[in-house]
Order: sequence, then C-alpha cells, then structure tokens
Amino acid sequence: MTDKIKELVSKKKRRFKQDGYNLDLAYIKPNIVAMGFPANNLEGFYRNNIEDVHKFFEEKHANHYKIYNLCKERQRTYDNKRFPKVAHYPFEDHNAPPFQLIKPFCEDVANFLAEDEENVAVIHCKAGKGRTGVMIVSYLLHEGIYETVQPALQFYGEARTFDMKGVTIPSQRRYVYYYGDLVMRGLKYEAKTLLLTKIKLIKLPYTQAGSLSITFSLSIGYVKSYSSPYEQVRRDLDSKDLFPAKPIPVCGDMKIEIFTKQLTKERLCQFWLNTFFIAQRTKTGEDEDCAIFGEEKQYIVSLSKPETDKINKDKKHKIVPRDFKIEMYFEECSNKPHHSASTSEHDISQDSDPETDTDLDSDDENGAEHERGEPTIV
Repeated sequence: MTDKIKELVSKKKRRFKQDGYNLDLAYIKPNIVAMGFPANNLEGFYRNNIEDVHKFFEEKHANHYKIYNLCKERQRTYDNKRFPKVAHYPFEDHNAPPFQLIKPFCEDVANFLAEDEENVAVIHCKAGKGRTGVMIVSYLLHEGIYETVQPALQFYGEARTFDMKGVTIPSQRRYVYYYGDLVMRGLKYEAKTLLLTKIKLIKLPYTQAGSLSITFSLSIGYVKSYSSPYEQVRRDLDSKDLFPAKPIPVCGDMKIEIFTKQLTKERLCQFWLNTFFIAQRTKTGEDEDCAIFGEEKQYIVSLSKPETDKINKDKKHKIVPRDFKIEMYFEECSNKPHHSASTSEHDISQDSDPETDTDLDSDDENGAEHERGEPTIV
C-alpha cells in the first residue's frame, strides 16, 4: 500500500525498483543520481523515507557518495550526520537558480567524482526533477559530456522520467542555456548593469469585464525592489506598455512578475533573466531576441508564451491568446537623463508589493492583497 502511494506521488518519474527497494531515484549516469527529498515522519510515508535512502547508499556506495541538497525551503533539511558528506546549493522551487551558484556546484561535483572512480554524486530537491535537472544538465555541459544544451536536456528527461518532462519550467531551461553559452563560448561571467525602461504585453489576457488592471513587480535576485502602480486596460486594446516610474538599474539575476486583477488578483506569469546574457545576446533555443538601435545599445528581450513561466501551462489558450508575448526593453547605462512615463516612484519600501504568493504549480502559499488606489485608464 505504501509503495502504491509513493508511486502516485512520484507520477511519471523513474523509480529504482530492485533488490527490495522502491525509491524515487534514478541513475542519470553511473556516477550521477537524481532523487526526491529524503523525508521522515509523515512525509516519509509518501516520499523517499530517509532511512531507506541511507540504507540504500550505505549498501550500494558506502564511503563513496555525497549528497547535494538544492532545497531552499526551511523544512527541507535533515541531520547531516546521517550522511557522510552533504553539500547545500539552495534555490527556490519553481524558480531559476542564482546564476553564480551553478559553476561552484559543477566544480564541486567534478572534484568529488575525480577523487575516486567509485564516487557517486547524489542530487536532490523536493521532487528531484526540475531544480535537480537544471544542475545535473549544467554539470553535463560543464564537463563536456554534451556540447550543446538541447541533447543534454533530452538525455536528462529520458533518464529521469517516462514522459520526457525533465526540466520543464521555461526560466529553468533558460538558465541551462545561459550556462551552456558560457561554457561553449568560453565567456567570463561578470556583473552587467542595464536599465529596464519598458515592458510591453502583446495580445492581452481575456476578460469578461470592460477592462482589467495590470501591474508588475521586479526582484533583483530574491529581493523585491520595485512594484508598478495598477493600470487599467480596456479589453479592446491589443497591447499595453508598462513603464517604470523611471528607468530601473538591474544587474545580474532579475525576476519579473505580471499580475492581473478583475474580481480577484492573480499572478499571470513570471520569468527570470540575467543581464550579462542579455548583453551577450544569448539565445535560449527559442524566440528570445536582442537588437541594437541608434547610437546607444538597446536590448529587446522577447518571450513567447511557451517561454514564460506559469502561463506556458495555458495549453488551451483560455487565459491569453496563443500569440501572447512579452517584450522587455533595456538600455546601456549612461549619464544622459531619462524621461519616465510617470512622475512618482513606487518601490517596495513604500508598501507597494502587488502580491506576495509564489503560486506556480501548487497552492502552498497565498499572498495578501495590496491596493494601489485609483487605476489609470488608458
């Protein structure tokens, strides 16, 4: 009965079902293992039980395994004394990793595996699929096991799942492409500051009312730094430009979230970008594009619906049209004054956070609503 429940929870992931074990665990390579979180208490009843995991690795790879925990959630920790070697490279579920976390992880795994040919690296997040896949595929590229990104992603999908759905969140895939570009082009990562000047939504969400309200928030890393005021948009418009109060300096990892409000407020979508790769015009394997206009560099990053987190799951196009697209406009920093579309800045320090939940694939958290006052009709 317990095994049946575990298999229902693990869904389409491959399991190790040999020698009396039934674990949410797969050998991606003979020395690379992906697995679900080793849990205890009630959670250990429907996920990998930590006692079973410990027994498995002590039996199969005693003195030759190292656990890599990618979970950032506070409850996703365990007594490291249970395992001989544990490393922690945390980032949030359903999100891209901090880009500068990837290379140290890859070097750590490479160094450990080089110490002894019998060594095995065991990587897990909560489900042992998305975040785990980002880091394993990055390692495969880091070591030159694969020279291009798409075959590496496909290999991982086949090795970890029955349905080829290994790394599926668009931003997570984007960061794998970023790291692949860094490795293949021999780039040296460095901080790059750009100015975010505009976000353009093309083919707006469907609404039954005469209009809907739209806002966006910007986080630098995991720190929310700006929220726009609500703007009311008529249903007959085809696109909408969202301007920050003034151009926003952004550097490194950035997360943009778009929210809509009709009767209730909902997160429409989110996505992660990194300014270094915007300036490098790094492709993600899909539709992302950058261009140069006039005397100064202007970068336009265009994300289609399949490249945008959360809304990519709207397969039947009930929320937004098939050709929904988001364009982000960036400029190189300069000393020239910029003219903003608004006269007052709304930042997080002024309690202008549009939404605090992180609902993407689950309903674990529900954020409180923050009003903005009267919307602007455009």
